[in-house]
Amino acid sequence: MRINYNVSAAIANKHLHGIENDLSSVMERLSSGFKINHAKDSPSGMAISNKMQAQIDGLNRASKNGSDGISVIHIADGALDETTSVLQRMRELAVQAGNDATLTQEDREAIQQEIEALKEEVDRVSRDTEFNARPLLDGFFDTRVYTDHATRVQISDQVEPGDYKITVDDFATQAKDVATDGTIDYRDDATEIGVEGYLMFNGTESKVKIEATDTYAQVYEKIRDSAAIADITAERNDTDGTIAFTSNRYGSTSTIKIAFSNRELGEKIGLTSPDGHAIIDDGDDETEGVVFGTLDLATQVISYPKGTDMSIDTGKPAATAGPVTINGVNYSNNERWSADRVRYELYGGRDDTQLQADGDYDAFLLDVAKYGTQAVNPFTPTGTVTVNGNPVRITNDMTERDVAVALQNAGVAIHMTSPVSMESLLTGADQKLRISFDSKGLADRFDLDQTEYQIMEVVDDNGVSSWIYAKDDPDYPAGSGNYLYPSGRDADGGFTSSATVSYNGNKVTITDIGGVSFSFLVDQGYVGEINFEVTDMGRMTIHIGANTDQNMQIRIPEVSCETLYIDDLDVTKVDGADRAMDQLDSALSYVGEVRSRLGAYENRLEYAVNSLDTFEENMTNAISRLKDADMAKEMTDYTHQNVLNQAAISVLTQANELPQQVLQILQ
Repeated sequence: MRINYNVSAAIANKHLHGIENDLSSVMERLSSGFKINHAKDSPSGMAISNKMQAQIDGLNRASKNGSDGISVIHIADGALDETTSVLQRMRELAVQAGNDATLTQEDREAIQQEIEALKEEVDRVSRDTEFNARPLLDGFFDTRVYTDHATRVQISDQVEPGDYKITVDDFATQAKDVATDGTIDYRDDATEIGVEGYLMFNGTESKVKIEATDTYAQVYEKIRDSAAIADITAERNDTDGTIAFTSNRYGSTSTIKIAFSNRELGEKIGLTSPDGHAIIDDGDDETEGVVFGTLDLATQVISYPKGTDMSIDTGKPAATAGPVTINGVNYSNNERWSADRVRYELYGGRDDTQLQADGDYDAFLLDVAKYGTQAVNPFTPTGTVTVNGNPVRITNDMTERDVAVALQNAGVAIHMTSPVSMESLLTGADQKLRISFDSKGLADRFDLDQTEYQIMEVVDDNGVSSWIYAKDDPDYPAGSGNYLYPSGRDADGGFTSSATVSYNGNKVTITDIGGVSFSFLVDQGYVGEINFEVTDMGRMTIHIGANTDQNMQIRIPEVSCETLYIDDLDVTKVDGADRAMDQLDSALSYVGEVRSRLGAYENRLEYAVNSLDTFEENMTNAISRLKDADMAKEMTDYTHQNVLNQAAISVLTQANELPQQVLQILQ
């Protein structure tokens, strides 16, 4: 028995300490509900669970973002629903205004007053519709397009960011160059005109009666008011009292058709035009047969002073790499022809018999040997042509047609352009046509045009020569081994050759393949280039994911009277009701497109929110399995550790009493 060192107590104490640590850990897991409370509990599990928790928090926030996006769309769509109702009412009024049988000009003016009020409401909705103080319908969340000399730019969703260019060759003009000849001073408020009759501009809605007792000044007032109804400005010169007429509209639909009830009145008004228009009879009962125009005797069609449409060039389409001229032969066709088609075109579609009869067969045989249009002619010399890294091996059993087919399979086409050429099958400035030959004789056989590019010998590191079709790069010293190859061209202006242009006065609409659409209003009188920089900025970004760049772009264009092109809607003008109906139909269609786009966004967001919620639920499930404590298991462990703890305490107590037994021996 020992008294200095109580080994039994030390052993019991060590085990008790371990048991207490284990019991403490179990109690911590039971109280927290987590089986990972410290990094030491599970280093990898802690790292994984932290990342998963970040994902869960992000998914939760993304779901709320999506719900906020749906709220934004609800507000915008609700406002546009009201705009649609306003436009429907305006169209109803336009239909009402078109009823000439029951309405006077004063009635139309009353209708126009309501239309003006409704236009103000459209602009108010566009201006005041907001979400969290952010405007929704004034174009704030539309794609940014920067340009000069054009306004009201609208693009479709299919327009990719980039630079687009058009050239205005001619601007739209108004119908004008109609004036009085100066025989009458329409400032005169004393002299009577002395002729009675009716006068009208562009239709009966502007019909006004001229009394014989009207002074010239009074006649001008009637002419001015009648012309205004026809959307024509009749401006009196303050110096000589003449009247000049100008249509307020632009384009070929802008006309000045002045009709009179009798020739005497027409001649008395004294109209003149540099285009040679005059007072003529047209036999129209509505105008009572006297108009200011020009009769084409051949067609019996009367022409009137009118405006002209603008002319726009959308630029050149992208081109392929090349062409490389072969043999210097000129043809005028843009198709890719087969070998037989080449012969057909070269010799006017004549077959062998006809060629022999015409004495051209020998010349034909020489040509087909040169151009490879005969399948039986062998191609010599043999060798390897490499096209953009694709080697084409020419063997002694290949005909000229075989060589042409092999080259096309390597990415080169024979073009019967002017002149005959070889070019790559891909377009764009980044497309190069790199041709090399393994012998000078093979290069000479293709007889490439060397006006801009030349056949140049290059030697590789192993001393092997090849002959390329290129030119020295001027940015490097000659012989440095830097060459330029025939290249393609990017589209000049951003539009393809299939782009179409339509005009309505100064409004231009350009459509292209793939749903691409541009519409804009060109500044009046501008001629020259207009560049459009379409950016990827401006759209509303909604973050609908837990990680970076998991965004959704929402585009809400401006919906105002200007963008709807109803700001000049006026049913009091001649044909104003019909034009208004057309304008409002287009406006309703535009609003419908915007709303359908918003509906698509909303549907997507609803699916996105559902997906995010499901994702979050599954992620929460996963982190629960990783991090949550199994309470039943932990209680079992707790009971086990508690029993051990009590036993260890009891044993330690007994071990501490062992030295006391030495006293009994000493007694």
